[in-house]
Amino acid sequence: MADTLDVIDFTPTADQLAYTFGGVAPIRRITPGSVLRLWSEDAFGGVLRSVHDLSSEKIDLRFVNPQTGPFYVDGAEPGDALALHFVSIEPARDWAASATIPFFGGLLAPTALRRCRIRCRT
Repeated sequence: MADTLDVIDFTPTADQLAYTFGGVAPIRRITPGSVLRLWSEDAFGGVLRSVHDLSSEKIDLRFVNPQTGPFYVDGAEPGDALALHFVSIEPARDWAASATIPFFGGLLAPTALRRCRIRCRT
């Protein structure tokens, strides 16, 4: 008899998304070896939908970078290393949004402003 994989499909509702690393109760228990087919929202929670949507008007910084999970792995204990194997990562939409937000993001730290110069070939 062939072993079967435990495949779990999970699409979170808006209230099931997490907005912090740690401190969130597990959304579901899984067994080691489970295959998860998950969906998550974009960094802005899907609120930027057109070129007319301004991040300064639409984005609530308390609700950026939503995460799906966490999942409780049966038998795992604090300090254990868990191996994850990504089979596929696909965009949820055929378009994307980006924004530059003053005093926020990868190019700005609370104590120092980092600058980069992008040169375009013409």
